[in-house]
Amino acid sequence: MRQYLLLILALISFNNLLSQNLNYSGARAQSLAYSTGASISLWNISNNPSTTAFIENTAIGIDAKNDFMIRELSTASLVLLLPFNTYGNYGFSLQHFGYSSFNETKLAMSFSKRLTNSTSVSLQLSDNIQKINSDEFKSTEHEIGINIGMFTKLNSKIHLASYYNFQKNINDGSISNIQELALAISWFPISDLNILMEISKQTNTNISLRGGIEYKIVNRLFVRLGMSSEPYSVTIGLGLVFKNLNIDISFANNQYLGASSGISGNYIFRNN
Repeated sequence: MRQYLLLILALISFNNLLSQNLNYSGARAQSLAYSTGASISLWNISNNPSTTAFIENTAIGIDAKNDFMIRELSTASLVLLLPFNTYGNYGFSLQHFGYSSFNETKLAMSFSKRLTNSTSVSLQLSDNIQKINSDEFKSTEHEIGINIGMFTKLNSKIHLASYYNFQKNINDGSISNIQELALAISWFPISDLNILMEISKQTNTNISLRGGIEYKIVNRLFVRLGMSSEPYSVTIGLGLVFKNLNIDISFANNQYLGASSGISGNYIFRNN
């Protein structure tokens, strides 16, 4: 009975929170309610790689997130960024969600490049592998994805971004498509304060509004607060910055399914 309940919950959470499961990674993004599409961050390899074109050093990150305090509904992520100067930056990500009876694995490779000193574009190709392995039903589906992104710095205080996702799911000869368009802004009213907002629309879903505030209390400590509308969720988090290592912690509460938590760390190789 517990296996069936977990399978039902996994399917519900996956269908309702698809964009927050495998299109995003990193506890910083979760603590800001996934409003980081216009933020220059290693973790944007997962949703808008165009911002990673402005990262000049090799970096690697790992992330672990637990949905609704249920061990079987956990997501693990690994990201890697390799900059090649004028040839652009290459990103790789691996994400895994679920447990033995139901799981989803996403493999993605991205390319980002600066067009000018303030503008960049990106292209990502991905393969989502969804498996159901219960006693009564077994299924494996592949979902091929294409992500196109753009990022620009209007000035030192305002950054804008947009990205488009197209995913094709082929199953038993039938084809279903999922499309998503997102617009994002990152605003620095003062040097230590970052206000982020993002709006997105997926096929057959309502418009999602997300926002977050990130404030640097002291040189190495950030506090974060976020809120999203679809589904409604409140998020909080902390960020610790060391010389080469960043550690982020996040907590989120979904109005239907309860609390989630996450922790991630990324290491930046200063000598590229």
